[in-house]
Amino acid sequence: MGCAIQFESHRDELPFVYLMDHDPHVLEFYDQPYGQMRLTYRNQDNTRNVTIRHTPDFFVLREDGAGWGECKMEEHLVSLAEQRPYRYQKRPDGFWSCPPEKPTPQSTV
Repeated sequence: MGCAIQFESHRDELPFVYLMDHDPHVLEFYDQPYGQMRLTYRNQDNTRNVTIRHTPDFFVLREDGAGWGECKMEEHLVSLAEQRPYRYQKRPDGFWSCPPEKPTPQSTV
């Protein structure tokens, strides 16, 4: 993109930055592009909603769409999926997803 992109981890975020920077389908990407957003999920035993504040690692604008990117090592995702199954889910295609029930962006201004 012709600019420096910052990252916090050499193990997970740096490889993501490298892949995005060299992917011909990625038009632009930004590190921690948005203050905090509020996400609502079901709790582990599916008895109530839990709302958290979250700062995404990246926002990626691709030729075929756009979305938030979060970088975590797979062994950490496996542990998180056991603790919070409604928040961290492995999809049938092998990729991980974090599907909120009701995303509510909120500025931290």
